[in-house]
Amino acid sequence: MPIVAQSWSKPRSILKQAENADARAARRRSGGSPVANLLIVVLIALPVLLVQPWMKHTLPLPQPYQDMFTDVPGGPQLFSKGTPVDATEYLLQSPCEGNLFNEMGYGSYMTWAYYPAGQIFIDPRVELYPLEQWEDYAAMTRGQQVGSLLDKYAIDCAMIDVHYQQQMAEVMPNLPGWQRTYQDDETEIWRRTQ
Repeated sequence: MPIVAQSWSKPRSILKQAENADARAARRRSGGSPVANLLIVVLIALPVLLVQPWMKHTLPLPQPYQDMFTDVPGGPQLFSKGTPVDATEYLLQSPCEGNLFNEMGYGSYMTWAYYPAGQIFIDPRVELYPLEQWEDYAAMTRGQQVGSLLDKYAIDCAMIDVHYQQQMAEVMPNLPGWQRTYQDDETEIWRRTQ
């Protein structure tokens, strides 16, 4: 009751201000100027459209930023330098007969570029793979139990990153029954020969 009593006892000037505010709000609710509304939409949407992947190559971006990407026909500035574009193209030309082991970071690109020619071993979507597979992947990356784990998963080809998986890359030449069939600055592809 005290709040109601205070509200009823407000001076007339405050009530008049409230009525004026209500009138201004009603004018705003009517939609305002269509041209002004369109201008606001364009000003909000334009920057978002300019930074989309299909527009990025047209922007005057600094050269060090542009150098971070590999040149892919039809996909400028979409894939970083470490993306195994050439190695995946090699696999498409000379497919792996059987299961493929791949470096985790390669998985996203290979899911897009290598499917349906083959399926990948692992990718950054950790929730899709069992913990045991992640533990085995980590062990192989560290160069531990590489031969037995490749056998466990019946892997016939291994696509490894020579920098991130350096210890595995050092083990592979010593594994009997494996031969390197592809090599570039970033990636090696090994195939089972027996």
